[in-house]
Amino acid sequence: MVTPTPCEHPIFKELAALQEGIDVFPNPEVSDYTSCRAYTKTATRCQLGLKGKAPRANALLSEFREMDKCPRTDIFYHQLKEFLTITHCGKHQEKPLARLDEWRKQREQAASSLSKDTSSTATGTDYFSSIASLSEAGSTATSILPLSIEQPTEHSPACQSIIDSLSSSSRSLRDAPSREQAPEITHCERVEELETSVEDLTLSTSHHTTASDGSCHDEAEVRITGIGLASLQRKGTLRDTSPVLKEIYKYLTGEEQKEGIVYVLEHVEIKGLFKVGCTRETAAKRHHQPGNCYGTNTKVIHETTDGPFVGAQKAKRLAQAILRHHKLQVIKCEQCGKGHKEWFWAQREVVLDTVKIVERFVQLPAYTLQDGRMKLSPVAEERMEKMCNFS
Repeated sequence: MVTPTPCEHPIFKELAALQEGIDVFPNPEVSDYTSCRAYTKTATRCQLGLKGKAPRANALLSEFREMDKCPRTDIFYHQLKEFLTITHCGKHQEKPLARLDEWRKQREQAASSLSKDTSSTATGTDYFSSIASLSEAGSTATSILPLSIEQPTEHSPACQSIIDSLSSSSRSLRDAPSREQAPEITHCERVEELETSVEDLTLSTSHHTTASDGSCHDEAEVRITGIGLASLQRKGTLRDTSPVLKEIYKYLTGEEQKEGIVYVLEHVEIKGLFKVGCTRETAAKRHHQPGNCYGTNTKVIHETTDGPFVGAQKAKRLAQAILRHHKLQVIKCEQCGKGHKEWFWAQREVVLDTVKIVERFVQLPAYTLQDGRMKLSPVAEERMEKMCNFS
């Protein structure tokens, strides 16, 4: 008999429990995925090979490691189902998949009960409730835990610090005189003005709810009329700025070297919902383009004021990386049936200030041609090194 190996990760704990007594190695982090992991009648490991399945199994394990809780979403459930399917042969798939179905039913029942018990007393209600209430009487929504997400108007200290820093850094942008009235600003002055702004952006992140005991909690998934099935995406920690830094240090791709403008759309019916995009034309033309799902019930509230610039795509990606904790992942759009990744659920000022600051940062220019590639410019590189040197 194989001695069970304890696992601490919340998702691996659930997988180990689902496979206990079925698999030779219930802990998904133990052993390999070259053959079926189930017991045979002789209490030995099944020898049927899983040809070509190991890379996908390991990829799913990597995705699970990035999660700090078990979300209650269809996507997560299908990931678990896929994992159990590809790590067992056809003969041994039935038992773990049956346990998974039962596990899901129990969680849904528990969540439904908790939702009823807390609905009258919860002060930190799920901030999807405001948009779910806009849905038509016939629309459906999956069960959600009311306490798992904070209201967008009530900020944690970390989130508030971002808004404060962004507001103060962008105030000079809003209050600045027009181009005709503005005195000439030297390149050095522009760099100095932006250094603080970029530092505030890259070293700060928005609020992210994590259970103190590391247990499995749920992310909301809801059907929004006019949008579709969506869930708020929250990955990483308050101190995890690596996605922003990685994006800053990436060379400009061929597409990013083209001129364009960055624009922001605001949903006219759902308060706090914004789209951050980029186009080589005008925001208005892109907004009214046929087949544009984002053009329904939205209005343009920002586009690059100085016209097209090189690196607009990079500015968009930087803004989206900074706002990643506010991302609203549309799983199935009501209009096209596909997914969308450019919706953000946040305060208007945070979205606009973020976009304006990254626009100006990229226009320093933050990227120049070096050794045949568009790399971070010496000025931007020097500033990033100062920001990231904690020794």
